[in-house]
Amino acid sequence: MSDVVVLKIGGAVLGEEAGALDVVGALHDSGHSLVVVHGGGPLATEWSGRLGLETRFVRGLRVTDAPTRDVALATLTGLTNTRLVAALVARGVPAVGLSGVDGGMLRAEREDAELGLVGRVTLVDSGLLEELLDAGRVPVVAPAALDKKDGEILNVNGDGAAGALAASLGARTYPGPAPEVGVLPVELTAEGAEDPVFRGLPARFLTLQWHGDTFDLPEGSVRLAGSGAYPNQAFRFGETAYGVQFHLEVSPELAREWADVPEYAEALERVLGAGAFDDFAGALSQH
Repeated sequence: MSDVVVLKIGGAVLGEEAGALDVVGALHDSGHSLVVVHGGGPLATEWSGRLGLETRFVRGLRVTDAPTRDVALATLTGLTNTRLVAALVARGVPAVGLSGVDGGMLRAEREDAELGLVGRVTLVDSGLLEELLDAGRVPVVAPAALDKKDGEILNVNGDGAAGALAASLGARTYPGPAPEVGVLPVELTAEGAEDPVFRGLPARFLTLQWHGDTFDLPEGSVRLAGSGAYPNQAFRFGETAYGVQFHLEVSPELAREWADVPEYAEALERVLGAGAFDDFAGALSQH
């Protein structure tokens, strides 16, 4: 299903998501097959606080014991998913609410004991999504998964879930010419220089990049920034929906936390050599 577009709506925009949902409506009206994956972490944090549950994060991931997992399930698959489906239906989009548990869609391996009931998606069964897409529906998926070993329900990262679903559905992603990792330059396009969000940036600026895959831009989108090897590093669809491939959000402190994740450290050293994280964090501190 190579014509499928997988959209991720972040938890931070929920409650102010009208622009993003208008984009979903526009893509649907233009004939695209769509899958929407959403976050909702801030709402889970809010309800955990109401219930007197402590919210802790390690390396940017929510520490999830059984009560915290249950709150996340209730808010993500209940409140957030249902509200998004209702808003899309009101826009004429035939949305159907699901979680990654439905139909055994997402299977995951636990990240580590310190994080509790948190998993990393390693297996996707997209059969249910394909049936819905063939019927002209728009699946809206909350990020939850089943443990591959014991079937326990796990909290999973929405970005990782979206990427796994996109790969399973044959969305247009493919390897770039070589990994692009480090604090490296990105250049604005002529459209980026005029964009209301990007026009305050220099024509050429340094930012964290950590990718080896690239993608085709959705039809009707506007390219805003890129590099020589990865031209689609930022784009806009419509007036309010943006996608970026580089990482403006990473601080030296967060990079140090990443160094504690063996997979991240090993991946970085494969590209940049031994001791790469020290150089990496040092470069971040200068920009």
